[in-house]
Amino acid sequence: MKHEMRALVGLLAVLGVASVVSADGPKRVSGQGGFPLTDSITSMWGAADELVSSDRPKPLTFMIYFVGKPGWHHGKWSFASDMNTNPGFVEFSGPVVLRAEFDRDTKTLRVLGKEFAIAETNVVMVENIDDPERRKFISLGRVDLNPSADANPAMYVLERYEGIRSAVLPNAK
Repeated sequence: MKHEMRALVGLLAVLGVASVVSADGPKRVSGQGGFPLTDSITSMWGAADELVSSDRPKPLTFMIYFVGKPGWHHGKWSFASDMNTNPGFVEFSGPVVLRAEFDRDTKTLRVLGKEFAIAETNVVMVENIDDPERRKFISLGRVDLNPSADANPAMYVLERYEGIRSAVLPNAK
């Protein structure tokens, strides 16, 4: 079952970014993806009309880490998304439904109904994702979400930002 989740998110990571190019304008990207990090943590990211350049080959609008009991994300998952609408959305449905929406007009990220102003927070952690009554939404701040073209976005953020790494992976050294 763990293999099914890894296969799904691996495919999403490869297919998850769709470029939008106008004949006269700069290249912009909208897309999404996700990746399981441990037996108890998985991730989701999205891009909404982000400007691409040589310094920003894979820009993102938001990153979300979902934390639950070991094994919570094992099982069969399905995927739906449309980051080209307003609000754009990403949804992974499996043992738990993981949903994020981004409103371009208000610059608001909505994670399972909880709102965050993107100007203040573009990285969020949801603890106890597998227990709706104990869910806790934590703003991990606003950081540079511009991984290199070949980087795993979820790992990029954890490797680059010590505070986020220690919040998401408190037992990692």
